[in-house]
Amino acid sequence: MKRICLIMTLLATVIAVNAQRCANALTQENLFYLNFEDVLASVDEETSGVEKACYYAISDLNHDGKLELVVADVNKTNCVFNVVDGEVHLISPDYTVNTDTLNWYPVEYFYTNSSADRSRDITLRHHPLFAYDIDIASNRFTVPGDVTCDEQIMLTTVYNRMVFKPHVGNIHLVKAERGSYKVDGQDIDLGMCYTYALDNKQFAQKMFRGYPADQAVPVIVPDTWLSDHNPLQFSRWLSGEKRPAVGAGVRHIIEEYMGGLDRIKDIHWVASCDINERSFYEVLLEPRDGRVLLALVCVAEGQVVSARNMWFDVDMSDMTTKEFGVSVDDLMWFEPEIQVMAATEKGLELYVRWSSMEGVHYDIWREVADQFITVQSDYHYIMAY
Repeated sequence: MKRICLIMTLLATVIAVNAQRCANALTQENLFYLNFEDVLASVDEETSGVEKACYYAISDLNHDGKLELVVADVNKTNCVFNVVDGEVHLISPDYTVNTDTLNWYPVEYFYTNSSADRSRDITLRHHPLFAYDIDIASNRFTVPGDVTCDEQIMLTTVYNRMVFKPHVGNIHLVKAERGSYKVDGQDIDLGMCYTYALDNKQFAQKMFRGYPADQAVPVIVPDTWLSDHNPLQFSRWLSGEKRPAVGAGVRHIIEEYMGGLDRIKDIHWVASCDINERSFYEVLLEPRDGRVLLALVCVAEGQVVSARNMWFDVDMSDMTTKEFGVSVDDLMWFEPEIQVMAATEKGLELYVRWSSMEGVHYDIWREVADQFITVQSDYHYIMAY
């Protein structure tokens, strides 16, 4: 499979004829944002799992006053140009791009890094919140200030539903107060913390059945979220449970998806959703060429339909990652815990918690083309590694 990087040139032709037209005009970056699904589909169409789009950069490559969006594989090689003028068009380059001079960012964070207007986004317009500080028995579910939106959003948004797995409960605000926690003996200000309760306390027994409080992170939303999000029933592995065996057939499907170039070093079943016949696996490949790939892979109807790739540079002498000094064997620790799966017209969304070296992430990942791209990312700092 050919590794590619795709460069898209956006021609900004909107002229401010009058104030109303100027107010509605889309910026270059807004058009990048709105067309990114088509971009990703073009880049990944004929590539293996290890060759999927990995990085992007935005720059005026030919100094014509117009921005180009560059999307590249992990090696940043074999560039192909693409012009976006409301649509995606492939063209052949007649000048060479020096990829070493570009500021590269992970493709998975394209949406969160963008300064484009997100008010039209099917999910971000609802401002979902993760309640990671919960007491099921006391019917108290707190969204600490370090993972909330800003206080103005909290004051203007009515959060009256709580979602966990397929369950939706009516909630009300109990209190809002400043909070803090200690890191290395010092108080860290959390800002305003918002605590909610289920209107029907007994519903918690159904909502969280089988899930201890430390493995459940419900999502707080306004009821309008339900108009375009359908939470799905699914099963997932819980910490402390025995790992289900992954069959040879699934391993073969995933290895073929990865181009047949890398053997699977480790694989875990993460979750399955019967209604859409999807199963999710955390997959660690054998290190190669100074890199190792950790991927959340989604299998449906006998093939890989999407994935979320995380690449790490590796010191091949001792098999530790250069970013963190962590053993390659320990990378499976980054495995995500799915709290909510929601079907939307924009693609399947996963509401996940996952740990990094210094804290815990609370993310919303959306299936965009054949990758899971982060559309919202919150972070709870715990301690220095």
